Amino acid sequence: MWFNNYITGWFIPFTVWFSSFTVWFNPFTMWFNPFTVWFNSFTVWFNPFTVWFNPLTLWFNPFTMWFNPLQCGLILSQCGLILSQYGLIISRCGLVLSQCGLILSQCGLILSQCGLILSQCGLILSQCGLILSQCGLVHFTVWFNPFTEWFSSFTVWFSSFHSVV
Repeated sequence: MWFNNYITGWFIPFTVWFSSFTVWFNPFTMWFNPFTVWFNSFTVWFNPFTVWFNPLTLWFNPFTMWFNPLQCGLILSQCGLILSQYGLIISRCGLVLSQCGLILSQCGLILSQCGLILSQCGLILSQCGLILSQCGLVHFTVWFNPFTEWFSSFTVWFSSFHSVV
């Protein structure tokens, strides 16, 4: 009984592997012999005694590549390492971009501070301009005031002259 299971467990995976080799490397068999393809698929998927209940074949037969968890684990670990490398690259890119964003935000804050300082200077200059314009009006009034006084004196003199004549 044990020997029969061992023989069955040894030769059916060999048949599955060899038929997979035939399917992948013999296009005539793959495309034009559906009986071989479908019958080998039946052997792989519908023989649960060999695939699922024979641990000697399932776990300890390195000849069967697809049913060996060690090789599957190695393949998965390689895929995991590749994905982790890509993840590290992406995370480094994210860190660089975040640092660039922080630098740009600092520059933006500095520029906004400069804008506020310039707006304050503009307000101060506008206040100075208003003060100077008021001083100019006072100066014009001071300058225009003697002319007004002179003109009023002339008017007084002319009216007195006119009244004499």
